[in-house]
Amino acid sequence: MTDEGFERITAPDGVETPSPAPAPKEPRQPLSAAATLRLAIVLYIAVTIGYGLPMLVWPNLLWDTIAGASGDELAGLVSVRWAGGVLVGLGIAAFLVLAKPKGQRSFVSGMTFHTSLAAAAILVSSINGELDVVDAWFRWASFIVVAVLAVYLWLARWRARDLLKVD
Repeated sequence: MTDEGFERITAPDGVETPSPAPAPKEPRQPLSAAATLRLAIVLYIAVTIGYGLPMLVWPNLLWDTIAGASGDELAGLVSVRWAGGVLVGLGIAAFLVLAKPKGQRSFVSGMTFHTSLAAAAILVSSINGELDVVDAWFRWASFIVVAVLAVYLWLARWRARDLLKVD
C-alpha cells in the first residue's frame, strides 16, 4: 500500500513505516547556444595556449621530455618556437571574442578552420610517418584533443549562428 509520495517499508519487526519516495530526476537541460559557444572558446583558449606556451617558452623541454624527441630531431623541432607564438597569440585573441562574441563570426570561423586543419595535418603527418620523431602517444593524444575541439567548435559555431551575426 502506498500513500501519495511515500512508499511503505516493512521493517524486520513487521512494522510498516512510510518512507519518502525518491523524487524523480528532472532531465538535464542542454546548454544554450551562448553557453555552448562560451565553452568552445574556453576550450580553444586552453588548447592553443596549452600547446603554444611550451612551444614558445620551453621548446627543448617540451619536445625532449614530453614528446620524446632526441638528437638531431630535437634540434629541428626547436625551430617551432614561432609556431608557439602564433598559438599563444590566437589564444589571447580568443579572449577578446569571449568578452564580446556578438558579431564575431569571422574570428570564430577562423578558429574553427584553424583547428580543423590542425587536426587534419596531425593525422596526415602521423599516417605518413612525418611525426615519428615524437612518441606515438603524443601524436595521437594531440590528434584526439584537436579533432574533438574542432568538432565542438563546428557545433558551437552552428548553434550560435544568430549570436555571431554582424548587425
